[in-house]
Amino acid sequence: MIFKVSLGMARRMLAARGGITLLETMGAKIGFEVTVGRNGLVHVDGGNVKTTLAIGQAIQEVDVAALGDEAQKKLAVTTLKQC
Repeated sequence: MIFKVSLGMARRMLAARGGITLLETMGAKIGFEVTVGRNGLVHVDGGNVKTTLAIGQAIQEVDVAALGDEAQKKLAVTTLKQC
C-alpha cells in the first residue's frame, strides 16, 4: 500500500544513519517491508491489511507531528498493539 510523506521525511528515511526510531522499534517485533521514494511515496507491506495500514499511518504521524525519538517509541508500542 502506498502512503504519502513529506520530502524531508523521505530523505530522513533514506539516510544511511539516524534512521526512524519507529521503524527500528517495530522491526524488532514484527516483519514488514518499507520502500521509500525520493518523491515522498512510501510503499509498506506488512503481510496483511491491518498491519500495513497501522505501519503506514504511524509513519505519516511521525512526519506530520514531527515526533522525537521517545514519542516514536511510544507510538511504536501503540501501533504494535493494533497489529
